[in-house]
Amino acid sequence: MNRTCDKCRANIPHGNPYICVTHNIEYMNRDMTTMTDSINIVDSDEILVLCGQCGNRMTKAAMKQLLRAIPITHEAIRNN
Repeated sequence: MNRTCDKCRANIPHGNPYICVTHNIEYMNRDMTTMTDSINIVDSDEILVLCGQCGNRMTKAAMKQLLRAIPITHEAIRNN
């Protein structure tokens, strides 16, 4: 599977680090006998893929700030 950076369009070779923002639909389970939690992913889509060079230009704090700009209230979602 080949990856391409969404910003600079560079090929991301196997074994090279990259940054990926995904949209997962998932649910949590708990095994009551062992009291261990597990997460099952129902569906996963890549939203953004950045090569290491482009991704490292954006700090985690900056990425969180951008993602917080996405409307998450029911009213905001209905209006968009």
